[in-house]
Amino acid sequence: TLAAASGWNEPSLLTKFRQGLAPRLRLQMATHDDSVGLEQFMRLTLRVANRLQDCAAELPATVQFQPAHLSPNPRSVPEPMDINQTRARLSPQERQRRLNSGLCLYCAEKGHLRESCPRRPARPL
Repeated sequence: TLAAASGWNEPSLLTKFRQGLAPRLRLQMATHDDSVGLEQFMRLTLRVANRLQDCAAELPATVQFQPAHLSPNPRSVPEPMDINQTRARLSPQERQRRLNSGLCLYCAEKGHLRESCPRRPARPL
């Protein structure tokens, strides 16, 4: 086998095997004793991996992320004094879309630039 040809001892091979596992599987296998030997531990790992995969297949599909610039409902622009709202940085695609359409980079409305946006809070000097 490749393990035998490597010249490494079994504890070293077990360590490398554990390090090569996917994080979720590595976490699951942390509770299992590897003193059973490399072959047995590999078999056990395969069984656990298959169970995890089966469990994941049974879960309902999660809602897929949709970027804001593709959202069917445009987000409302927070009022300048609404401190409960936070402004996320525009994605490069949304920034370019607004520039191409002649829209304000701050509020996405036509007729002014970000520097003169009436919705943008005054900046201290």
